[in-house]
Amino acid sequence: MNNIIDKYIEIDLDDNDIDIFIDKYHFQEKDRSLIEKMYETLRQIIKVEMIYRIGNGTDNEQQIEANESKNADAQKGGIALVTLGNAVDELIDEYNARGEYSEGYILDCLGLYILSLAYRQLVKAINIEEKCRVTKLNFIGDKYPLSMVPNVFEKLDIMGRQDLTFSKEYMINPLKTTTMVLETADMDDTEMSEMEITQVCHICANCNNINCPVREV
Repeated sequence: MNNIIDKYIEIDLDDNDIDIFIDKYHFQEKDRSLIEKMYETLRQIIKVEMIYRIGNGTDNEQQIEANESKNADAQKGGIALVTLGNAVDELIDEYNARGEYSEGYILDCLGLYILSLAYRQLVKAINIEEKCRVTKLNFIGDKYPLSMVPNVFEKLDIMGRQDLTFSKEYMINPLKTTTMVLETADMDDTEMSEMEITQVCHICANCNNINCPVREV
């Protein structure tokens, strides 16, 4: 259960996703054609990668002890990283450098939305391949301090990668990258339902940024 899993995944947006995206990020119907154009541009270069490890995920046991003590026998925990790669940041910078800020903003929001969909893929993969249920996603920088970033990189064996780095302030590059501590529980005879996955991935419910303009309660 302590193996590191590293995989690239494909996430394609359909018309329903675009509808949800327009509503979530407060766009208007008149923006749809530009949004679809920017998505097609993004789709050509994006590489969604997820890396995770279930069991003995972090050395910061004191920081997650309170979380696990409620159900220490059932919960194994783990860590994960999800990234969209450097090409997304570079594409956004290109549009902004040309003064095409609307396009850059749409790309930025699309990146955030695709990240949220990647969390669903992460939970599904762990459920099926690791035979356990993810019960909560605790993001580094929200639930846990950014100082845990080096520990996550070490445990996921990505410390030497040139395309995944962090600064002395623990800010990760590429920008569209998240790290998290996972709460997990042993799996019963059934796979997680879509509703269960939706509940786990409803990150707004666990986020401390209550003033976020795209917060969904």
